[in-house]
Amino acid sequence: MTPQIRLISARNAGTPVRVTLDDGRVVTGVIERSLTEHLKIHQEGAARPTIFLAEDVIEVRPA
Repeated sequence: MTPQIRLISARNAGTPVRVTLDDGRVVTGVIERSLTEHLKIHQEGAARPTIFLAEDVIEVRPA
């Protein structure tokens, strides 16, 4: 299964994940739905969510 498929599956299930992005950022949390093609994860303690595209994802693991 590709990282993008794992990401979309986790989003649809509402399960928390640990996502590694191609720019080196690692974000953990539940993927929030968006009206655009962008995905977002709001981490605890963060002022605003991390927004990214599915194509930017290198690895997806359960949190």
